[in-house]
Amino acid sequence: MVDTIRTIAALQSVLADNAAGDISAQDVRDFLVSALPTGRAATKVVVASDADSQWTAQADFTCDGTADEVQIQAAIDALPSMGGTVLLSEGNFSIDDDINIQASNITLKGCGWGTIVTATVRLAGIRIFGATGAVNHITECIVRDLKFVGSGLSNVGNNNEQTGIKVYFADDCQVLNCWVEQCPYDGILFLDETNRGQIIGNVVKQGGSGGDDGINVLTDGGGFVIANNYVSDQVSDGIHVSGGKNVSITGNVIEDCTVNGITITNVSQNTSFTCTGNVVSGSGKSGIGIGDGLDRGAFYLRGTISSNLIPSGGDGTGTEGGIHIQTTAGESTVMGDFLIANNVIKTYSGIQIRVVAASNNKITTLVLSGNIVESAIAQDAIFIQYVDEVLCIGNMVDNDSQQSIQTDNCGNSTLINNHTHGSGPQVAATNITTLATIRGNHGWKTEGSGTATVLSGQTTIAVTHGLDVTPTVEDISITFNEQGTSDYGRWWVDTITSTQFTLNVSVDPGVSNLTFGWRVAVL
Repeated sequence: MVDTIRTIAALQSVLADNAAGDISAQDVRDFLVSALPTGRAATKVVVASDADSQWTAQADFTCDGTADEVQIQAAIDALPSMGGTVLLSEGNFSIDDDINIQASNITLKGCGWGTIVTATVRLAGIRIFGATGAVNHITECIVRDLKFVGSGLSNVGNNNEQTGIKVYFADDCQVLNCWVEQCPYDGILFLDETNRGQIIGNVVKQGGSGGDDGINVLTDGGGFVIANNYVSDQVSDGIHVSGGKNVSITGNVIEDCTVNGITITNVSQNTSFTCTGNVVSGSGKSGIGIGDGLDRGAFYLRGTISSNLIPSGGDGTGTEGGIHIQTTAGESTVMGDFLIANNVIKTYSGIQIRVVAASNNKITTLVLSGNIVESAIAQDAIFIQYVDEVLCIGNMVDNDSQQSIQTDNCGNSTLINNHTHGSGPQVAATNITTLATIRGNHGWKTEGSGTATVLSGQTTIAVTHGLDVTPTVEDISITFNEQGTSDYGRWWVDTITSTQFTLNVSVDPGVSNLTFGWRVAVL
């Protein structure tokens, strides 16, 4: 190869910013960047107006701090048909209109929360969308590693176009590790036929004068993962799922939302969910609310609520719950197959766990197991109404006001081996429609035994059974271990009260008295 000698003047024609005439390392780098192909056809770099100067040499598009969506959109549109990545530098980007991703396999990526995209108007946000009909959906698009700051203006007309990051008519899309705040509507919204979305590792805060839900999934699609997000200070719910078949809500921290921390209901399709390992505090109504009392059609809603911590919240009315499942009269939604297990609910201002249906629209199959519940106000700790097939087992409940565990108008209820504590009545099943089994509950005595003696000269003895429930004659067993000096003749039990029963014999047993064993078990 022949090495061509170049003069400084010749290099200066390439390095026009060099006025001194000296060739620096920076000049050589600038020359190489300008002279050599980048090989980045599928990656476009957009540089903020206030980015470090080192970004400038890498820029495919450079913003000036005004209407920066123009340069960002140009970078997205310049990607090849197979998709690619638009990388936003560190620094501040100001947008007056939407940034639109309308093709598959595109990633909009920042450099962490030092990449700040700020909307100057209500309707500016980041949008991923195709068109209605599965064949017209776009797929596998990602927004990640950036901070989006909404206009902070109030919501006008309940318009979801005021959302921060919005995904619709799109499948297999992700919003990852983004900070979203001050949006007039939702922070992150998936809707309109969207399937298999992932919303992971984000921070969603309100901080403006508007807002609605932090994270909202409102879609007929399914397969959503909402995990490891921090959501706070929302005007409505922290996380709201309406529809979305097969939803996992896991490991989120939600604080100080005006309505519910988490709401799950269905919209025109069967919905199954798991809600696990979340921390929900300071909600104005329910910590976790299932169903919204609206008729969503004849579809089922079922799921698991487990290992969540709800340390505070509630409005004190007793119409909400730390965990709250509801359906109403006339609603055609089929609700059932719920497992509520291993949750900790303490100092919630309301009923701690509330599962309530209607006489003509019962919830079917409910298991409550291993929950730790503490109530300090004048409400039942656990209240279950109009539910068929209830198993309440192994819960620890502390309530100094009303019932620790109360079932009403429930069929086939089994309340066993719960540990209850408090100054008031602890366990009760009222208006029983079919079989109820209540036994082995610490703090609510349903079994007792002992011995008693009919003394000489007497034919009756009142026995204090010490149960917290009134037994029936079928619950009482008598065993005699002696005949007595005299044949006592016939014997029978009567006068059964909430504290005692009376054993009668027809003949005075004589000087030896008549000792017997008794056992009472309300099963």
